Amino acid sequence: MRNPVQLKTIVGEMEFSFDESTAFLNNETGKIVSVTSEELNVVEETEALEDLPEWQQEELEIAFDIVGNPEKYKALPDKYEINDNKRRDHLCSFFFGRVCLLL
Repeated sequence: MRNPVQLKTIVGEMEFSFDESTAFLNNETGKIVSVTSEELNVVEETEALEDLPEWQQEELEIAFDIVGNPEKYKALPDKYEINDNKRRDHLCSFFFGRVCLLL
C-alpha cells in the first residue's frame, strides 16, 4: 500500500522549487525529494555509487535511487508547467489521469 501524501505538501514543493532542481514523489513512502540537474548528470555518468568518494556518495544516494528505480518515483510538475488558474486540474490529471471536479 502506498503512503498518502497531502496535496498542500505537493503544491508547496512546487511553489518553492528552484530552476535547477526537480522534485520527485516517492510512490512507496509518500515523501517528496529534490535533486539538482547536476546531481542527476553525475549519476548518469557514474556506473556505481561506490565509484564516488564517500562524501559524494551520501550527497547522491537519492539521485542514484531515482535513476535506478524510475518506477518508484514520479517527477512533480515544476512551477512553469502549471499556472494558478489551472493548478487544481493539472494536479488531478497528474495524479489520477483525469480532471477532478472537486478538491
